[in-house]
Amino acid sequence: MRTRFDRMPHSHRVSRLRRLLIPLVILLVPLGTSFLARTVDPLGERGLAGPSPAWARETNQQPDTALTYAPPRHLTDLQVAPLWESSGLAASQREAGVFWTHNDSGDTPQLFAFDRDGKHLGTCKIKSASAIDWEDMASFQRNGTAYLLVGDIGNNSSSREAAHLYLIKEPKPDASEAELLWSATFHYDEGPQNGEAVGVDAVSGTILLANKRWTPTTHVYALPL
Repeated sequence: MRTRFDRMPHSHRVSRLRRLLIPLVILLVPLGTSFLARTVDPLGERGLAGPSPAWARETNQQPDTALTYAPPRHLTDLQVAPLWESSGLAASQREAGVFWTHNDSGDTPQLFAFDRDGKHLGTCKIKSASAIDWEDMASFQRNGTAYLLVGDIGNNSSSREAAHLYLIKEPKPDASEAELLWSATFHYDEGPQNGEAVGVDAVSGTILLANKRWTPTTHVYALPL
């Protein structure tokens, strides 16, 4: 397991972990296939390496019961004036009761911190990042350090050939700027995908990406962290 993000390989051939067939709330999960991903370094600290293969085994799995959900509850109203369309949401791994969010497309590369009451705690710009269609974000800890990962993965028109990820150390809620640790630019071997969600399995060192489709089938992809 890698312990330092600045030693990530710059290019990966990585595997699609699972394909989710979702009729209502029942999941059908076969595994297989792969796509090509390439990481880039906006800070110019590393060179470009060649791709390395990594494959997921193929299997079929169906849960015994359907998923059920509790009724929704109103928790708070966000008091963040610059936030017009909250897209991603992540709980702070640094301070209890703090949350991070960002706008959907049309904004600059910035994150908003707020508390449980929805009070705006700060706006933090990610240096050297860009924002085309930010869809989601994730928070996680590794080796005692808190991180935030932002996914610029939206592609409603299927016109974007590549998607982007941005990683930063989680800043204080009132920080105005955050340094970019690394960015990843990647391509799907199945062609452009409309990404909708991103998550991180910090134990296995895996980034998970889910796409959005206008059919009952969606895909989940994996990238090494």
